[in-house]
Amino acid sequence: MVLAPLPALIEGAVGYLAEGGLMKHLRRPAQRNDCNHRFERNVYEGIRFVGSSGSRPKDMVDTLAFTESRELPTRDSLAAIGGIDAMADGVRGVKSAKFPGKTVIFPHIRMPLTALTELDKVMPNVYAKLRDGKFWTQEAEDELLRSKLELD
Repeated sequence: MVLAPLPALIEGAVGYLAEGGLMKHLRRPAQRNDCNHRFERNVYEGIRFVGSSGSRPKDMVDTLAFTESRELPTRDSLAAIGGIDAMADGVRGVKSAKFPGKTVIFPHIRMPLTALTELDKVMPNVYAKLRDGKFWTQEAEDELLRSKLELD
């Protein structure tokens, strides 16, 4: 666990991770935390990273309970989707805040990175399943997977 939100310390600590290791690092919301990391180790050695905003444990427990009760509409924060071939565009989009919400990459399909509000141009059948033409639903996800994976 790295409690100092300094990129140099986080980068230095990565070298100590064993195969299959997990690093948790703390980042205060007002700080940037741009670290240089070669992701080959994630793939070939199974190392993983998790981050924390520094919230109190009670805040995290409350948020988890709120999410599990389905009172927190987590799907409403989704703004863009794409397939594995859109991964790089997705990362760039998150870094530049291109979309007003989360981006989900479906690694088992091929599809360009697409804002949900633009989905009608790429996959009208999936767009038709959105709530109010902008909110992701389970039905939209089912339709996306059915269409792209040819499930039936």
